[in-house]
Parts: sequence; C-alpha cells; structure tokens
Amino acid sequence: MNVKQHDICDCGAACLASVAGHYGLKMPIAKIRQLCHTDKRGTNALGLVEGLEKMGFNAKGVKGNLDALTEIPLPAIAHIILPNQLQHYVVIYKVSKQKITIMDPAFGKTEEHSIDDFSKIWTGILILLEPNQYFEQKDESTSLYTRFWHLVKPHKSIFLQALIGALIYTILGLSTSIYIEKITDYVLIDGNVRLLNLLFVAMVLILLVQVFISVIKSILVLQTGQKIDKYLILGYYKHLLKLPQRFFDTMKVGEIISRVNDAVKIRVFINDVSIQIFVNIFIVIFSFALMFTYYWKLALIIALVISFYALVYWLTNRLNKKVERKMMEESAELESHLVESLNAVKTIKQFGTETFANNKTDNRFSILLKTIYKSVLNSLFSSNSSEFLSRLFTIILLWVGSFYVIEREITPDELLSFYALIGYFTSPVSQLITMNKTIQNALIAADRLFEIMDLEREEITEKIELSAQDIGDIHFKNIFFSYGTPQMFFKILLVLSKKEKQRQLLERVARAKLP
Repeated sequence: MNVKQHDICDCGAACLASVAGHYGLKMPIAKIRQLCHTDKRGTNALGLVEGLEKMGFNAKGVKGNLDALTEIPLPAIAHIILPNQLQHYVVIYKVSKQKITIMDPAFGKTEEHSIDDFSKIWTGILILLEPNQYFEQKDESTSLYTRFWHLVKPHKSIFLQALIGALIYTILGLSTSIYIEKITDYVLIDGNVRLLNLLFVAMVLILLVQVFISVIKSILVLQTGQKIDKYLILGYYKHLLKLPQRFFDTMKVGEIISRVNDAVKIRVFINDVSIQIFVNIFIVIFSFALMFTYYWKLALIIALVISFYALVYWLTNRLNKKVERKMMEESAELESHLVESLNAVKTIKQFGTETFANNKTDNRFSILLKTIYKSVLNSLFSSNSSEFLSRLFTIILLWVGSFYVIEREITPDELLSFYALIGYFTSPVSQLITMNKTIQNALIAADRLFEIMDLEREEITEKIELSAQDIGDIHFKNIFFSYGTPQMFFKILLVLSKKEKQRQLLERVARAKLP
C-alpha cells in the first residue's frame, strides 16, 4: 500500500500506515505519530516497534546482512541513510536475487531497485512484524467527502436555496440565445417593431430578476460561509486546547497555525466552488440537450469534444495533485520557520546569527517559489488547453454548420442560435477544468486539518483547587524523563520548600536507542 509522508519527520509513521493498510487496517498518520512517539526529529526504531505493538502486531528490531533479506517475512521496515545523510525508513514488499521492491514514503509510491543499490544505503536494521491475535482489520479513517457532507448538512436548506437560485440565474442566461433567434427570424425579416419592443422589455425584466437572484444568493452564501468558518476555526482551536502537551512538543507552531489557512480553503470550496460545480455540470447537460433540438448532427460533434476536455481534466488533475500538496507543505514549513525565528530573534541577535537565519529563510523561500512556478505553469496549461479546445471546436462547428446551411438542412438563424449555445457549453466546461486546482487545494487542506482533528483528546476529569493557605512544600518523587519513546533517561527528585530550595538530579544511563 502506497502512503506518502506529510513532512520530513513522518517517514516512520507513514511506513507503519503502509504495512497496516497491507493487512487491512487503515489508520491516519497523525494518530500513528502518537502511537510511535514521533517528535520533531522523527521516529526511532524502538518507537516503531512500540507503535506496531499498540496496533496489534508482534514486532522486533533486528540487524542482518543482504543474505537475510530473502528469508525474512514481508513486508518489513528497513532503515536507510539517504545520499544527503538523512535517516529514513522504507517498506520492503518483495525481494528477489537481483531486485528489491520498496515503498518509499518520501514519494508515496512503490519502486524497484537493484540489490547492489539498496545495499549502499541500507544500515542493516530491519523491523520485522506480523499480526497477532489482537489485530483487527478496520478503517479508522473518515472519507473527506463524508466530512464535507457533515459540514454542509446543518446548512443544507440554505445551500439548496442558493443552488436553485444559481440554476434559475443560469437558465435565464440562456434567454440570450432565444433573443437572438427571435430577432433574426421575426424582427429583422418582418420588420416587427412591436415584437422588438416586447423582447426588449422581457430581456430587461430577466436581467433585473438575474441581478436580484444573484444578490440573494451571495448573501446566503456569505452567511453560511461565516458559520462554517466559525465551526472549523474555533472548533480546531478548541480541539487544540484538549490535546496533550506532547503534541505541542512534537509539532511546530507554524505548522499548527497553517491549519487555520487550510480551514479557509475548505470553506471556499464548500461555500463557493461546490455550488458552481453543480451549476456548471447542469449547464453542460442542459445546453448539450438543447443543441439536439436545433440539429443533432452538430450536437454529435460536441459529444466528441467532451472526450478531449476529459483528457485535459485528467492531465490537470494529475499535475495538480502532486504540486499543490508540495506547495502547501512548503508554504506551511516557511510559515513555521518565520514564526519560530521571530520568536527567537533575541537569541539570534545575541549569538550574531542573523546571516545564517536569513540564508535559511532565503533557501526555504526559493524552494517555495520554484513550486509556485510549477503550479502556475499547470494553471496556464489547463486554462490555455481548454481555451484552445473551445475556440478550435467553435471554428469547426461554424465551418461544418455553414455547409449544412448551404445544403438547406438548417437555417442561418438556427446556426447563430447554435453558436450562442456553444458559448454556454464551452465556458462551464473550461471552468470545471480550471476549478481542479481549487478542488485539489480543498482536498489537501481537509486532509491536513482533519489529521489534527482526529487526534485523541486529553480529558482531565479531576481538578484540584488550591488557595494560598493550602500551598506549602512541594515534593516531586518518582518522576522520569526521556526523549521520544518512554525509555527513561533521568530520575528526578525535586523538593521545593518555602524556607529552602534543594534540587538533586540523579542521572542514570538508560540509553538503548536504535538509530
């Protein structure tokens, strides 16, 4: 199972998600981070073993050589060192005499390497695992579309009104095609001034109705958007306050804050884009059906056009899916770095590391700019491709339609009406293609936001209220401290007295940490 890590520290958790999914257990990476004690430096091998045990696996860390790879149970997790000297975890799924198939969470895909190439980066450390009697096949993840529905459900009546208003607005917009047809058929040929005035008044009334519907729809959408913003952002903040301190110790402040921006992107999609998607789909179907009432042969040409638009959308979706997530993660990383560097500006000045801090920011910003450049190129591809197709097939339809007019199969006014309908067809199709970026942004933002919302809260049931008279000597006994996994490093005895303060720190060697 392919799983892509969310940031540089998530490779171990992503590997656990992959092997768990292989056996039928789907679990969010954010929750796995908690189980295997992932911190800002990543996850150690002991943390992976303990995380697997909590997920219902028997697991152990071993060290071996290349000959052992063909004998171990698969899948297994391997510890490697990348060419840039960063430590990394991958999942081994298949081993032969010459090739090895691994799932690399850095790219979120399965790759095949030669045994010789793998031996150059493998440290010899493996995490072997197998399900035990406590393992359960279940899906602890929630579909993003289900989450979107839960956000829409409390406001579904308002959304329905806005959707109906948008559809009526769109249908009234098709009156332009009928207006052109009536003018060319009856007004210009017969010189019917009375009909011309009647059509003029009707079109003005339709325009006023459109403006009224548009204003009401915008107000409804605005009110709903504020409610969704309040639910998402305040709900996210309330959830943060319920999370254990360990979450804040292992998560950068900028990463936490960046989720607020993700909430806004989700609201924009639900509140604005989703309605527009339904409207555009309706316009495409309605205008396509209306074309058959004019001339079915020209309508069949439009049917062929849809396949080309679908190809452009597929390519756009594939490009955006990769680049937009990368851009969002790099943007959050830059924001996190800026927040932390500004909070530590006193330390930076005292140690004279302004140049180092500036270079680090410049490097992150340059990386982000490169990704933004790729994102803009994708947008240019989608917009220009859809525009090219729209213009090309408009030219083709007018060319073919002119032959039908010459052969007396259709009238010139029918061709003009058909031409007006082409605009109502191609415009929403082009919008659907360009909307792909917004859709991908919303899906990625929802994935990032709800991975935090899925974390288990820390419920404090017992609280002690103390007055000034109750406060006396404070004794800390049997307190343990460690990094990452709960492996104990220090045992602390601390006595705070009103009269005197004593601190004894007993250090104990208990470092049994695997790479």
